[in-house]
Amino acid sequence: MTNTLTSKLEEGTVSSQLPDGSRERAAAPIRSLAVPRDPKVPYRAGSWGVIILVLAVLHWMAFQATDFRPDALVTGARGMFNFLSEAIPPDLSPKVVGAGVAGALTTLWIGLLGTTVSIPSALLLAVLGSRTTSPTPLCIR
Repeated sequence: MTNTLTSKLEEGTVSSQLPDGSRERAAAPIRSLAVPRDPKVPYRAGSWGVIILVLAVLHWMAFQATDFRPDALVTGARGMFNFLSEAIPPDLSPKVVGAGVAGALTTLWIGLLGTTVSIPSALLLAVLGSRTTSPTPLCIR
């Protein structure tokens, strides 16, 4: 029954009863056109390759600059366990908690100042980069 109803709907032959007793024929389905191929697709694939290559080079440089060695993680496991054993139970003395709160507040103040300084510069760059407010050759489009 469902397949028959579906095929009748696709053909547009299903009719429905209106409240006044007359019958209404369902409209035929709208056929969609195929989406044209995007001409920029090869460039996108190439740009992904460049992005992956740049990230790989940056990671290699980071490994070299930090002298990161996976074997040091395995051999340094004892130091990590010592750190965790000293952290549990935590030291909640006023001296330690005060230093932690002071560090957290310093982080919040730096974030607040960074946001405050960045908003005016972002607005200025947005106005200068807008096509409607600066239609000059200096505007990058």
